[in-house]
Amino acid sequence: MRNGDVRIRIKGTGLYVEPFRAQAQQPAFPSTGQGKRTAGMRRVSGAGPNSVVGGNGVLLRQQSRQAVRSNWAAGRAVDLAVTHTIGTGIKPQSLCPDPVFREAVQQLWYDWTEFADADGVLDFYGLQALAVQEWIEGSECFARLRPRKPSDGLPVPLQIQLIESEQVPHEHTTIVPGGNTVVQGIERDQLGRRTAYWMYRQHPGEWMLGGGDASLVRVPAAEVLHLYHPTRAGQLRGVPQLSRMLVRLNEAGEYEDAELVRKKVAAMKMGAITRKPGSDEGEPLIGEEEADAAGVADVGMEPGTMLVLDDGEDVKWFDPVDVGGNYETFMRWNYRGVAASVNQLYEELTGDYSTLNDRTFRAAFNTFKRRYRFYQHNIVAQQFCARVWRRFIDLALIAGTLQRPAGVADRDLYRVAWTPDRWEYIHPLQDVQAVLKEIEGGLTSRTKAVSERNDDVEDIDRQRGDDAKREQKLGLAPVAPPEGGDRYRVTPPAPAPDPGASKP
Repeated sequence: MRNGDVRIRIKGTGLYVEPFRAQAQQPAFPSTGQGKRTAGMRRVSGAGPNSVVGGNGVLLRQQSRQAVRSNWAAGRAVDLAVTHTIGTGIKPQSLCPDPVFREAVQQLWYDWTEFADADGVLDFYGLQALAVQEWIEGSECFARLRPRKPSDGLPVPLQIQLIESEQVPHEHTTIVPGGNTVVQGIERDQLGRRTAYWMYRQHPGEWMLGGGDASLVRVPAAEVLHLYHPTRAGQLRGVPQLSRMLVRLNEAGEYEDAELVRKKVAAMKMGAITRKPGSDEGEPLIGEEEADAAGVADVGMEPGTMLVLDDGEDVKWFDPVDVGGNYETFMRWNYRGVAASVNQLYEELTGDYSTLNDRTFRAAFNTFKRRYRFYQHNIVAQQFCARVWRRFIDLALIAGTLQRPAGVADRDLYRVAWTPDRWEYIHPLQDVQAVLKEIEGGLTSRTKAVSERNDDVEDIDRQRGDDAKREQKLGLAPVAPPEGGDRYRVTPPAPAPDPGASKP
């Protein structure tokens, strides 16, 4: 032993291991340390995606719906999410290579959208908006594809019935005959494929005449659309978009209410009349009204009134403490956090554009658009629109309202592009000129540019041709092309005079 160290000899040899001192092991990551600073961070859940949703989903959904009903910021956030995701509708453009079929299916779709709602209230694009509202507010939305009889007289015998999340119970988890498992109302086979949804016939939270039917109905998965945003692999049910901001919204609302009450109290200049010890407490105070059933009497004072107090009486005014200039700053940063939690712009959520300039808005708006394009294409178009389109084509062919073109493969019949509303120009002149430059430079095509505007290039070309014919018929002068060019001419140029023609 040297200097308190231990020498260790290898058995059967004269060799010794060098002395060492054990070093305190540091955590691999700061947040995994055992100190007081990270004590709260160690109280976390390791539950799987469906266990987390199953244990909290129902309460989160109820809290989210209550917030939308009672909190202005929550309601505004949902309205903006629907507006930016759907607008006037995410519309289809058939990509079938047969032009006759393509034109026929577009016209048939246009005729059918008016009758798409099984409740007869909305058109197809209104159903899109309501489904997204249910998803953002209530965590998800279900829809049933309802085939109809030819005698119903619909352009295509199909309608869509939206169903709230509450009708597919989270608590329904079991194993059904045949070995399929049902987790949170969703039945899957042994390969993990969805085979059915278990639904109540009516919303369990509604008052129903004659009592409600509490039995569950098994609906095949092929007949059901499920719109939600899975944030973990294997997640079966959704979580409200507002879930990350519910606590902040509640506390901000309570703080705003308290500040409003404080302002009201300060404006009313409230006070109390007191008596000095020994004064006659049996006599009524100046201005005192009759006592109510609880023995409480108010002392009224109108604006501009001067009170004349008796001997021994005094007035003590209530002076609520002012929060000073911190209120606006605190609320601004609070609602910036609220807006960020739902992927929205603070300025749009609150209507406060006082700290924004054009350049920073453009930068923020570009990121904002990327997120909502994800919602439009990866969630709404994929989970809702595409399934409706396939069923629409199938039933239209069965009903004979569409004729299958010869030589067109099955996959070509269903080819479609879903086009959302275009984003409004921030600087119309600059933005349009940028698109024209992209077309001239070969960076995009007219078809793609028009499609991004939620328009059909064939319709536009047809309309331009009709305009040109009408203008020529009426003898109208052609519109001058911009900047001396003629590529984007609205009407064709006048024919050049024939040099061989005789002069009058």
